[in-house]
Amino acid sequence: MAEPLFPELDELFPDTVLVESFLGKPTLGVATYGTGVARKARVQGHHTKVRTAEGAERVSSVNVLFAGAFGVQVLDRFTLPSRFTPTQPTPLAVSRATDESGPHHERVYFV
Repeated sequence: MAEPLFPELDELFPDTVLVESFLGKPTLGVATYGTGVARKARVQGHHTKVRTAEGAERVSSVNVLFAGAFGVQVLDRFTLPSRFTPTQPTPLAVSRATDESGPHHERVYFV
């Protein structure tokens, strides 16, 4: 997992998104999550066509660009800033941007 982007780019990521890693469904199929970690991000309302892990084409209405690559997964739980409704939307897809040094940022698309 990559470290956050350069500090001089912090102003491009004015939001904070709480990310709780998916741990599994141990009892009765109820999802469990790890401790939440606050991540710097840019949250945008923007309609984009994405392909889900199952291969279905869907339209995302909100996306989150994280200031680094942390290994987020589509099964993780994300809490967006209060100006978004719902604050815990359903993730559709995750994309990672990489270069010769490896992954440097991630974007999550939501319903």
